[in-house]
Amino acid sequence: VQQGTLIHAQKPGDRASSGGAAEETLQDDDTPSTMLEKLNQVPSTSSAAVEQVRKRSKQASILTSPKHIEKRKSIKATKLQKSNKSKQEERNTKMQEYIERKRKQETKEEKKIKQVIHGQRSP
Repeated sequence: VQQGTLIHAQKPGDRASSGGAAEETLQDDDTPSTMLEKLNQVPSTSSAAVEQVRKRSKQASILTSPKHIEKRKSIKATKLQKSNKSKQEERNTKMQEYIERKRKQETKEEKKIKQVIHGQRSP
């Protein structure tokens, strides 16, 4: 057997041969007692993993509940309204700026025309 390879148990009653997986791989340089400990380890589902599964299933049931779905829809609608409102305000602001620029341009042109009329400026 090469070092680092997995040693398969030969006995039919052993966990590794009956489908239960040992949590650690057996090494060639392991002592017989260490090998025995590794083979006899019961694959444990840690309480943290079980708790995580419970939390996920609870969260999934909450997320798919009709009450939560309605709440999300109303939040999305509110966000959309706010977004549309802010876009409209932005458009209005840009339009006001455009109007102001046009007015300034018109007043400059009017001043030029008046200066030409009064002879202060040549056309």
